[in-house]
Amino acid sequence: MPSGGSHFHAATLDGSIYFAGISDGASYGSSVIAFTPEPYVASASRCPVLRSASKARMPVARSNMTIGEIDGIIYVAGGFENASGYLAINEAYDPAADKWTEKAPMSRARETRGTNTAVVDGKLYIIGGNARGTCSNLTEVYDPGTDRWATRSSMPTPRCHLAVVALEGQIYALGGTNTAGSVEYDTVEVYDPATDSWTITSPMPTGRQDLGAASLNGVLYALGGGNPKLSPGDELNVVEAYDPVSKTWSSRSPMRNGGVAMAVGVLEGKLVAAGGLRNQLSSAAVEMYDPEADAWSTLPNIPTSRAFSSAITMKNTLYILGGNGEPMGTAPLDTVDGFKLLPCVQN
Repeated sequence: MPSGGSHFHAATLDGSIYFAGISDGASYGSSVIAFTPEPYVASASRCPVLRSASKARMPVARSNMTIGEIDGIIYVAGGFENASGYLAINEAYDPAADKWTEKAPMSRARETRGTNTAVVDGKLYIIGGNARGTCSNLTEVYDPGTDRWATRSSMPTPRCHLAVVALEGQIYALGGTNTAGSVEYDTVEVYDPATDSWTITSPMPTGRQDLGAASLNGVLYALGGGNPKLSPGDELNVVEAYDPVSKTWSSRSPMRNGGVAMAVGVLEGKLVAAGGLRNQLSSAAVEMYDPEADAWSTLPNIPTSRAFSSAITMKNTLYILGGNGEPMGTAPLDTVDGFKLLPCVQN
């Protein structure tokens, strides 16, 4: 319940339980609250919906970090925090125990920004990013079995604000910008962990930074992002899909709103893009993409407006961690929310 109490009354109606007159121990209350069990949350007028639950807060509040899931544990590395600046910290979250533990830090403090969720063969890869004001091409790999980091072959093009996504054993580094912030790259470079080597593949049709990205059903999707040369507000709604077999890109239906630095994940075979910068403000808006229908729909807002957060899907739950709230200059968030996508259910 939102708060403890006693001496209340309860009644059920249409799949919900209503609690009235809750006493806090000092006085009798007049408030009424309702609880709706999961099978009855959705209704025909608001479905599908995201059902949210608050999780244990991150020990260190931050934004712009790399995230990956290995053997049921979520690892969160690097990022940025107002007081400490660029971070090398590495923390592990156990969803089953709802508990955090500290792990070995990266060798170099940096923020990765954008989407960075590259896990291959049980190891987490961190590629590029902003290393104390300079765009990096450093590739590091973390082995949770030994709790150690190792350096691998450097990415050909140093980049900040890029997206990094694993697909079928390969790691794709998309877009981004240079240290001067004068270029929005369309560059796509592919890392093969098995051979520790890089290749260059077909560029994105649209150069951009701070884009969202995810792989789904063997296809790589690049969502939104920023490019001031293409949009006065520096916020795009462009969606492009990459086929690794033909090595070609194709355009898909644009997002309804788009944005920069969104949290992107996969739920129930669909792409979910939450938060981000929209109209230069941190947003709580959520959009969902159905690849079979090539169509976008709008979901109810997430509880907290946030941009530059990180997201990952585990066991049909989308976890969104940290980021910057509103106003943007305030300290980053330490909050962690888990979301499930509920289908339409007739009460």
